[in-house]
Amino acid sequence: MLKAGAGYAAKIRVTTGGTQTPWSSSFPIGQERCIDLKSLGVLQPGTRFSVQVQAVAGKTATCTPSDVPYDPNNTTNLVYIATGTTLNVHCKQPD
Repeated sequence: MLKAGAGYAAKIRVTTGGTQTPWSSSFPIGQERCIDLKSLGVLQPGTRFSVQVQAVAGKTATCTPSDVPYDPNNTTNLVYIATGTTLNVHCKQPD
């Protein structure tokens, strides 16, 4: 979710080990993008992954918490909120 007040459009991707998904399409402030990890078909149970957010024409940040173990049986969505500016991107789970 790109929080209202952020100063940029964004893209997201999932990283694991030395690989990553392609960047999502860009999305504006107040919208969200989702990546269905199960549909990727490349993560094994217990594989650790991180989510990255990139400001369009700006910096990239790894969301916290990072290095999360993948559980294909967990149906709960992992939510991150991105804030900041094009050159000062922040991304974390809501409090």
